[in-house]
Amino acid sequence: MPKTLAIKLSDELHATAAAVASLEGISLTELIRTSIENHLDAKRDSGELASKAQAVLDDIEREAEVRREAIAGLLGNGTAKGADDEDDSEEPDKPAAPAKRARKASA
Repeated sequence: MPKTLAIKLSDELHATAAAVASLEGISLTELIRTSIENHLDAKRDSGELASKAQAVLDDIEREAEVRREAIAGLLGNGTAKGADDEDDSEEPDKPAAPAKRARKASA
């Protein structure tokens, strides 16, 4: 679904963009949209963002692993089962029994 974006432009930039759009026979919105698309294509093609994007993906994977381990610890498994691990057992997975908490002695 398309998103609406409100931007602030200086009077000079707005006048210039409106003039260019008019000369090209397109709307100001279309000029802005194609300008953004062209800018993003240039960034993508230059490879300028590739290493930054890979670093972000690596961070996401590290965070996901930490969360998997935390959840596995809550379930009492100790280690998380990966998405591509296969369980060859024929028994359906059973939820782990909740850990029992020690009661404080009454004074």
